[in-house]
Amino acid sequence: MNNILIICSNLFDDSDANGVCTNNICDEFLSRGNNIFCITDSLNNERYIEKTKIKEKPMTVFGLKQAWYTRWQKNNAKKKGTILTKVVPIMRHFIVLFLYPNVSPIRSLQMLMLAKRIISKNKINKVIVTYRPFESIFTALLLKVIYADKIEVFAYHYDFLTSPNDTNKVIRSYKKLLGNVIVKLEKCVLDRIIVPDLKNEFDTEREVHVGFPLFVERKIVPCDFNFSNNYINISYVGSLDEINRNPKDAFEQLRMASYELEKPIKVHIWGNVSKKVEEIIAEYNFVDYYGRLNNENVSYIYDNSDFLLNISNKVTFDMLPSKIFQMFYSGKPIINYVFTEEDKSLDYFIKYGNSCQFNSCYSSKYKIIEFIKNNYSSRFEVNKSSFELCTPKYIVDKMEV
Repeated sequence: MNNILIICSNLFDDSDANGVCTNNICDEFLSRGNNIFCITDSLNNERYIEKTKIKEKPMTVFGLKQAWYTRWQKNNAKKKGTILTKVVPIMRHFIVLFLYPNVSPIRSLQMLMLAKRIISKNKINKVIVTYRPFESIFTALLLKVIYADKIEVFAYHYDFLTSPNDTNKVIRSYKKLLGNVIVKLEKCVLDRIIVPDLKNEFDTEREVHVGFPLFVERKIVPCDFNFSNNYINISYVGSLDEINRNPKDAFEQLRMASYELEKPIKVHIWGNVSKKVEEIIAEYNFVDYYGRLNNENVSYIYDNSDFLLNISNKVTFDMLPSKIFQMFYSGKPIINYVFTEEDKSLDYFIKYGNSCQFNSCYSSKYKIIEFIKNNYSSRFEVNKSSFELCTPKYIVDKMEV
């Protein structure tokens, strides 16, 4: 039995992908009789709030304030267009370039001090940090330097430091360069770095390649939502924005396809959606947005949809979206919009089998029409062994070695 400290983000947020992944990892560790302690974002941004249980799980959770800019963004989310909301992001952007990737140095130090206190008080022998946020990587590196062989320190990357979400080529290259430096440092200092990359099957003692811990059976918890039989119901659950995951072209293709089907298409959207995308959604009368969805209800939505929709990454196409493995477990037919053939997730959709890949080409509508006609109300028998590396059991096995 180990005393394990897990440092993560959004553990309390059931609609956040990173939070859901970490909860699944915690569940697996707990099922093996380990004692779990967590540092995560506090619910109401209090400092150092301790909770002995979260969602009836026997683990101790410490809440740490989010970085000031994250709090500022939340407080000013509805004040867009004012001078302040325009000037502050620009000023911060230039400051961040000099600090990157440790853009919240004060919070990084707070996290380090809290981690040291928890380690000393609870005889922690293993620390697992997740990225994002970078504060956890900063903490992991210093903890390993401070405690050396007294504790094991692992880093589990949900995102890549080497794939920043920037469209400016100069800034993107600059951040990728610094990201590569940090990753090399991790490989030298930490006991193990775990990355979501199923293509690279070559593991080393310090670097292990796995998926996301989302290919797992979930109890179907109904939510207050019913699909109408008058439509072909297509559901999307996840984040959307105007830069990396812009759904406009996908909506256009689905709109054109809808005219040639026996039933009209209705697209249902849940997730964290930018203001600009909300405006795009309003342009299409066959698309409805319902806000964020708790993870416990995702399986219900998937199970009752005729088709699932995925919008891939345009800028960070070399990153693997975690949500696709939850989609794969459903066995439902997936309509997958891809911006580039270099998209890292494309191979996994092809491996899954029950999916249609399309882009902004006019001919895509015919692929969609054929796919919908051939797969309406169908369910695919998934080869679960193909996605074993995306199960909490497999990933925790790699963390316990």
